[in-house]
Amino acid sequence: WEDAADGAGTRDLVTENKIAVAKIDGAWTAADTTNVVISGWTTDATHYIRIYTTAQARHAGKWDTGKYRLEITDGTGISNQEDYVRVEGLQIKVTNTGGCCRHGIALSAQSASSEERVSHNIIRGVMSNLSSSNGIYSYNGSSTITNIKKIWNNIVYDFSENSTGDPWGIDCGNGNCFLYNNTVYNCEMGIAAGSGNDGLYL
Repeated sequence: WEDAADGAGTRDLVTENKIAVAKIDGAWTAADTTNVVISGWTTDATHYIRIYTTAQARHAGKWDTGKYRLEITDGTGISNQEDYVRVEGLQIKVTNTGGCCRHGIALSAQSASSEERVSHNIIRGVMSNLSSSNGIYSYNGSSTITNIKKIWNNIVYDFSENSTGDPWGIDCGNGNCFLYNNTVYNCEMGIAAGSGNDGLYL
C-alpha cells in the first residue's frame, strides 16, 4: 500500500514537508484480502499518514459488501507501528480459526509524543477457539510510553467465542486512550484498559 500512497514506498514526511494519503475510492464488489503493515516512515503531528475511504467507497453505518472492505483470515487487518497515523471509514473483518492476537486494527506507535487516530470504521470478528484477539488493540510494548490514541465513531462487534479466550471489542493496553461514541456489541468484553494503561477517557 505504501507505493500506492506516494509512489516510492516508505518516506521521511517531515523532511519532505508532506502528508501521505491513501485514498480508497470507487465501487467495490470483491474484498481486499491483503493485510496492511505501516512501518518505516518518519512522521510528526503535521506530517502524518492518512488512510480513508471516499463517500463512494464508504459504508453507511452498517456492513456493506458493495463498499470497500478488508477481510483477513488468521491475521491482523491493519498493524500500525508509526507515530502519526489516521485510519478512517474502513470495513474490516477478521476471521480467526485458531491462535492468538488477530486484531482488526493494532496500534503500536513507539514514541511518547505520538498520536494515532481511528474513526468511522466497522470492525467485525469471526472468532473460534482462540485468545487475545480484539477489534481495536492498543499496545506499544512499554509502560513508560504515554502516547495518545483517539478512537471515535467506530462500530465493533462479534469478537466473542465460547472457549477460554478473551477477545475484546476495544483493548487499550497502554498509553492514553480517548474514546468517544463507539458502539461495541457481542464481544467477550466491550472496552478494557490493561495494567500499563496511563489513562482511559470515555
